[in-house]
Amino acid sequence: MAGVEGDWQWMNAHYLFCRQTDIASAACADNGRGFAYGSSEAKSLATIRGRLGLTFDRLMFYGTGGIAFAEVNSSLGTNCLVNGCADQGGASAALSNYTTKKTGWVAGGGIEWMLDANWVVRGEYLHADLGNVTNLLVLDPVNSCFAGGPCGATFSRDVRYDIVRLGASYKFGGPVIARY
Repeated sequence: MAGVEGDWQWMNAHYLFCRQTDIASAACADNGRGFAYGSSEAKSLATIRGRLGLTFDRLMFYGTGGIAFAEVNSSLGTNCLVNGCADQGGASAALSNYTTKKTGWVAGGGIEWMLDANWVVRGEYLHADLGNVTNLLVLDPVNSCFAGGPCGATFSRDVRYDIVRLGASYKFGGPVIARY
């Protein structure tokens, strides 16, 4: 059996981190030397995939693969409100927001079982790889950086999802059949 399918799903995939601005600072707390932070989230994932399967009576094993799409929203900032970043001597804070539309690949496999002429249940695993997202926050060298040099923060991460799904579907109309 061969076919094409598309899907779109909501999700709440998010990531948050804090890091030091120098060796003497603390992550996620301004101990006088500030900290940097970043967050990333994706609210939905869409795929368009081909499916190829082998059937045995009412059972079908299949592989699937195709294209995946997502929008990744990110924030990157610094909180150096006590003595500045890395104790540079002036309070500062910065925040930038980014939206990145990503396209990548998706592959997986599954099993379907036809309960009767209209009802089908299935289990499926998908791996989606949308590559890498990198965001750069460049800070003002006069007010935010020790010794006036260039500084900032970079947030880079791989955008990958592993999805396990269970489903049931009902086939409307058509001839009454007992097999695929």
